[in-house]
Amino acid sequence: DDYLPGSRQTIAAADLPDGAEYYDFLAGHFTTTDLTADEIHQIGLGEVARIRAEMEQVKAEVGFDGSLNEFFEHLRTAPEFFYETPEELLEAYQAMSKRIDPELVKISRMIPRLPYGVRAIPDNIAPDTTTAYYQPGAVDGSRAGYYYVNLYKPEV
Repeated sequence: DDYLPGSRQTIAAADLPDGAEYYDFLAGHFTTTDLTADEIHQIGLGEVARIRAEMEQVKAEVGFDGSLNEFFEHLRTAPEFFYETPEELLEAYQAMSKRIDPELVKISRMIPRLPYGVRAIPDNIAPDTTTAYYQPGAVDGSRAGYYYVNLYKPEV
C-alpha cells in the first residue's frame, strides 16, 4: 500500500534525474575510460559484428553447409569434438596447458613465476559443479596454483 505505489515505473539509471550523466560516470568508473556509455556500446556492437564475421569465415573454411546456429549446434553435439574417457580429457587439458605457456608472452609482459598444474575436480562433486576453476597458488611461493577441470561425462 505504501512502497509499491510510490516506486518508479522504470528501473534504468538513465531514468533518474541526471541519469544519463550518472550512467556515463559509472561506465567510466568501471571501464577506466573517458568514453560515454553510448561509445562503449558502439564498441561492443562492433566487436559482436567482427567476431560473428570471423565465425562465419571459420564455418566457410571448414566447408560447413548450414546456418551459423546450425554450425554451433554441430560443434556442441558432434562426437568427434568430445573425449571418450576422463583420462583422455585430463591428458588433453594437461598437454594444452603446456602448449599455452610459451604463447603467454604474446599477450602479457608480466608472466607469473609461480608454476601451475592441472588437476581433476574430485569425483564426488564433479556432477554438480562448474566446468573448471582456478585455485591460486600461495603468495609466498610454497604451493603452486591449480586449474581444476571437470571430467564428469566427457562424452556429452
